[in-house]
Amino acid sequence: MLSLFLSITVFTSVMTIINGIDIDNYINSEYDYDFFFTADMSNNYFLNETFVEKIRQNEGINDTSVTKISSVELRATESLNAYAEWVAGKAGLSSDMVVTDGSFYNTHTIKGIDMVEFNKINATLPNPIDPEGFEQGETVIINATEQILSPYY
Repeated sequence: MLSLFLSITVFTSVMTIINGIDIDNYINSEYDYDFFFTADMSNNYFLNETFVEKIRQNEGINDTSVTKISSVELRATESLNAYAEWVAGKAGLSSDMVVTDGSFYNTHTIKGIDMVEFNKINATLPNPIDPEGFEQGETVIINATEQILSPYY
């Protein structure tokens, strides 16, 4: 009897939780867009300015945002020696491990965002960035994904 009672109680509790989740609220809280297009970094992708403009012209499209991402290799130069030493010191690595064959050991990613995405990010920052300076290229946002170095950026 106790086993049957506990199984019914657990089943009822789980069903209450599952039925209490509103999928529309969940999707709206996790994703602030209805459609998302992506393409690889080849030269023949379909996501170009013409395609984006065709999407913007559709009735019912309230807003569009374009993000461009590229992986870059950061070449070691004399002006970056101090940066390489700093990275090596913070990560507990030797300088030879940070710079190999004239390049930094890790891949860097550059992400170009438009003002729609910038405004979303800027609203979450403790010290908001000047939008005009960002749009003119005077300011960048650095997001460190490596746990070791992220407090220092």
